[in-house]
Amino acid sequence: MSQAPEPLPPAMGLPALIPVRKSELGLAALSGLLLALSFPGVDLGFLAWVALVPLLAVAFKPRHRRGMMAIFASFGMGFYGVLLYWFFAMHPLTWLGFTETASMGIVTLAWGLATGALIVQLLIFGLIMGWLTQAWEKPGPLHVLAFAAGWTTLEWLTSLGTFGFTWGNLALSQVGFLPVIQVLDLVGPFPLAG
Repeated sequence: MSQAPEPLPPAMGLPALIPVRKSELGLAALSGLLLALSFPGVDLGFLAWVALVPLLAVAFKPRHRRGMMAIFASFGMGFYGVLLYWFFAMHPLTWLGFTETASMGIVTLAWGLATGALIVQLLIFGLIMGWLTQAWEKPGPLHVLAFAAGWTTLEWLTSLGTFGFTWGNLALSQVGFLPVIQVLDLVGPFPLAG
């Protein structure tokens, strides 16, 4: 029976850094999966209100930036890997002259590239959260505020430009809840993320 790894010793007054365990990566991926299921298609919007809890449970610990990036990458694979299921609706591309096999390969490649590109932004977010968790001794309101502000900023930045991609914005998960949508009509989609 293996024992849990010991936290690394603190350096220069910083809290001890806790290594990432496989079970924590699984919780982060579960969090992403639950959040993806709250979006239209599956449309379990109520899950969005609790889906980030497993991610926050593992992300609000002092970690190396690399460990925090692994947590957010795991979350991203669970979230965007499931959220972008609609890429497979493009198959078959036989009307473009591709064989069934080539069509499935192209669609799978497009899905993988889009998922990977969106995970990159989460890696940057994880890097910043890793730095913050090292700087603050114990999880508290500042962690929650930093996470909410970071998530809101990430959604806003992702929506900018010609290739802005808003499909993963939290506001979309609430399309089935009229009171929430009516409030978002007045304030825009980003306050829901914060």
